[in-house]
Amino acid sequence: MSVEQLIAEPLRRFGVSSRSSTRTAVVALADRVKLGEELLPRKPAELSGGQRQRVGIARAIAVNPRVLICDEPVSSLDVSVQAQITGLIQELQRELAMTSLFITHDLSLAWSLVERVLVMYSGRIVERGSVDDVFREPRHPYTKMLLAAVPQRKAELRREGEPGSNTGEPVVVGDTGCAFCGRCDLYRELGEPDVCRVVQPPLVEVGGEHDAACHFAVTTRDVIKQRERRS
Repeated sequence: MSVEQLIAEPLRRFGVSSRSSTRTAVVALADRVKLGEELLPRKPAELSGGQRQRVGIARAIAVNPRVLICDEPVSSLDVSVQAQITGLIQELQRELAMTSLFITHDLSLAWSLVERVLVMYSGRIVERGSVDDVFREPRHPYTKMLLAAVPQRKAELRREGEPGSNTGEPVVVGDTGCAFCGRCDLYRELGEPDVCRVVQPPLVEVGGEHDAACHFAVTTRDVIKQRERRS
């Protein structure tokens, strides 16, 4: 399929445009995602990675969605193209009054794009809150570990203490216990309390609209300060 056919497909399938107006709608969508009209006859293999991503975005917004779900939207692109694509998505959010859900392992991307964050581990939410609360003062050991892996140029994101070191083997706990405890430095530092292995921690409020699923989320800051005093 050509780029024009790819962008036209959702328009036809969802009845967004008539047969006679499809071409005009395709050109308008291509222009909206900053894709030149001269590229419409081409096949995806003839496009760059960034251009292919723009085609995907044009297809997604063709049906006027209220929510756009972006799963690792820039992971395969080089840094300069990443900035262009994320800038485009932000621009479309404003123009179309559209909410975006980003699924990503790139914390720098999340920091620059989102307002609220959900951190997930083993299929469960372990921390949630505003991007400032979660990244500037993480309260779950897994979030701390993720932030510790951010390159040195983003070291300002790291807070007091060292996050988990990603050592140890994950503990298979089924529906009970904390799935992260086998890799958790805090769990070992506290003497491997039974509650971590046998009781699944609920999401608890640790401040405002900031929640964390850790039995010791509320006391984590005190543990870190004690660690610093000892060192």
